[in-house]
Amino acid sequence: TSRMLSAEAWSTVARSRASWQRVSALPTTALTAQERRNVDLVFVRHTDNAEEVDEKTFFYDRKSGGTVVLSALQLMHEIVEARYASGGWNIYAAQASDGDAFGADAGKSARFLAERLLPLTRYFAYLETPDEAGGRMSSLWVEYQEIRASASAFAMRRVTRRDEIYPVFRD
Repeated sequence: TSRMLSAEAWSTVARSRASWQRVSALPTTALTAQERRNVDLVFVRHTDNAEEVDEKTFFYDRKSGGTVVLSALQLMHEIVEARYASGGWNIYAAQASDGDAFGADAGKSARFLAERLLPLTRYFAYLETPDEAGGRMSSLWVEYQEIRASASAFAMRRVTRRDEIYPVFRD
């Protein structure tokens, strides 16, 4: 039986508009007890720094802020290398973000994702939650689009409604 690691690196998502996104963003959080025996869920978030947190903290803690995405991606990489490098794991990852990235962080994050994380994952989904449908594309979105052109196991979607989230996991 193959085992699966699901790691979620979340960027800044304002609590006021993101409560529905956090609660229903990832179908892996709705696994039955039987399914969870073969799945490790790892929750990584970043505010002013990246940290691994438990599921309750991840979804319900009010702490927010921070626009350096790279720290969360680096922490995810450290966790994968330390705990799951044996090769017996299928790693599926999801990142949700409002897309705000400080300075050169978007480019650095995209390079790190392409060079260090994607080779370790079977699938990586990026969800961006803009303030409004059709709003400007974030610098992170623009950088990640370059990756999508050459990475078949990388999906991207901009979502403004709850019912738009799940389809990105089926792409």
